[in-house]
Amino acid sequence: MFRPLLVPLTLVLLALAPALALQAQPDHEDALVPFLKQGYREAQAMVHEDAHLGTVHAVLLEEGEGAARHRNVLCVFATRSGATKLIHQAEYAWATLERFADVDHDGKLDLVVRAGNGGNCWACGWVEAVSLGPDHADVLIPPERFQQLEDLDGDGTLEAIATDARWEFFEGLCHACSPRVERIFRRRKGEWVEASSEFPAYYQRSLEALTAQLERQARENTADWDEYQLGTLISILLNRTQLGERAPAWKAFTDRIAAWKKRLGPDEDEARARLDTIVSALQRELK
Repeated sequence: MFRPLLVPLTLVLLALAPALALQAQPDHEDALVPFLKQGYREAQAMVHEDAHLGTVHAVLLEEGEGAARHRNVLCVFATRSGATKLIHQAEYAWATLERFADVDHDGKLDLVVRAGNGGNCWACGWVEAVSLGPDHADVLIPPERFQQLEDLDGDGTLEAIATDARWEFFEGLCHACSPRVERIFRRRKGEWVEASSEFPAYYQRSLEALTAQLERQARENTADWDEYQLGTLISILLNRTQLGERAPAWKAFTDRIAAWKKRLGPDEDEARARLDTIVSALQRELK
C-alpha cells in the first residue's frame, strides 16, 4: 500500500516554483501551480522508482467538497538524469490514486486510478489505468467500463471485472435487491476481451455466498417471498448461467417461483402477475 509523502509534494513545488521557472522546467508550473493558486489542495501523492522512467510522482489535487462541487486534477511527473517532465494530466469529478502496477505484465509501468462521476449507481464508479511512457501516457483501461482489477488466476496479470449494469433496477426491483453478476475480461493482443468462462472458481464462490444469503433471507421472512429474495434468486440464476448451467439453473429458478406462487392466496393476483412479468422478462433477456 502506497502512502502519501510525509511532506506534501505540492508544498515543495510551490516553494520551488520560482527556481523551477529559472531552470527552464515549465511543466510543474504550467500543470500544477495554477491549480494551487485557484484553491486546489493536495489530496494524495505516490512515488515509484522505475528502471525506465526514473522517479515517477503522481499527484492528485482536490477542489471543493461533496459530489456536486468536487473536482480532482491528476498530474504525473517523471524525473530522470535531473530532468523532470509532465507525462500525464487528467481531470475527474472525483478520483483516488489506487496503485502503480504492471497491469498487463508487459514491463511498462501503469498507474491505476479509481474514479467516478459522483452518482449512486453500479457504473458510476470505475477503475481506469494509463500506461506511462517517457513523454506521455497511453490509455490501458478506459474509464466507465470496469469496476475492479484482480489477479484471479495468480499469473501476475490483472483481470478486469465489470458489474453487468443491465440488471440494476431490473423490472423495477429496488437498488438493494437488484440481481448482480460480474463479467471478467483479460488483456489479449492489446484488447480487453471477455473471458468469464475461464474463471469458474470465481462464480462458484459467488454462488456459495448467494446461496447462503438466500437461506438467510428466507429465515428472516418465513411468511412469504419478497423482492430481496427474488433478486438473490435471479443472481443465482445469472451466476450459474455464467458457468454454462443455464438449463438446470432455469429449472431451479422456475421451480422456486412456482412454489412461491402456489403459496399466494386468491386475493394476491397482483403479486402473482408481478412474478410472471419478471420471469417473462428474464426469459427474453437470456435468449
